Amino acid sequence: MFKKIEKFLSMQVNKDMLFLSELLNYQGENKVLYAEFFNQVSLDYSLESLTCIDLYLSKIHEYFQENKELIRDKQLQNPEIVQKLVSITLRVGAYVGETIREHDQLNQWYWIKSKRTEILNPILLNAKNTNKNHSSPILTNGDKYLFPMNVVIELIAPQRQNSTSISDFVREVLKLNSHQD
Repeated sequence: MFKKIEKFLSMQVNKDMLFLSELLNYQGENKVLYAEFFNQVSLDYSLESLTCIDLYLSKIHEYFQENKELIRDKQLQNPEIVQKLVSITLRVGAYVGETIREHDQLNQWYWIKSKRTEILNPILLNAKNTNKNHSSPILTNGDKYLFPMNVVIELIAPQRQNSTSISDFVREVLKLNSHQD
C-alpha cells in the first residue's frame, strides 16, 4: 500500500525532474556553467548521449579543480559557486535519472523526494541551510534506490577518487536490473 501511495505522490516530482533535465541546454539567466557545450550535442536521453554528459562533467571537474580554493572540505565559501554546483548537480542528475527511466525495460523507475538524501549529499545540504524543509530527489523502483545527483557530485568534485563515469553508472544499473529473478 505504501508503495502505491509513494508512486502516486511522485507524479509531480517526475514532471519536475523531467523539466529540470531539459534545462541543461537552457541559455537564459540561470544557465549552467558552460551551457554552450550543449549547443553542439544531442540530448535525447539515449545511452550514447551519456558520453556527452561525461565530457561535460570532465570540463566541469577541470573548472572546479582550477578553482578548488573556493571549495574547502565541502564547506562552500562562495554563494555563486554553491549555485553553480547545485544547478549542475540537479540538472545532470535529473538527466541521468530520466535516461535510466527511458531505458530500463524491466523496472518502472520514478522520482520521490526524501530528506534522507541530504545526509548523503553534503553539497546540496550546505546549499539548503536556510531551508530545513527541503528534500532531495531519489530515483526508485519501489525496491531499490538510486542517487544520480551523488554520482554527479563525485565526478565534478576537485578531490574525486576513481569515480565511475555517468555512462558506466547507467549501464551498470541497467545491467543489474536485466539479471533480476
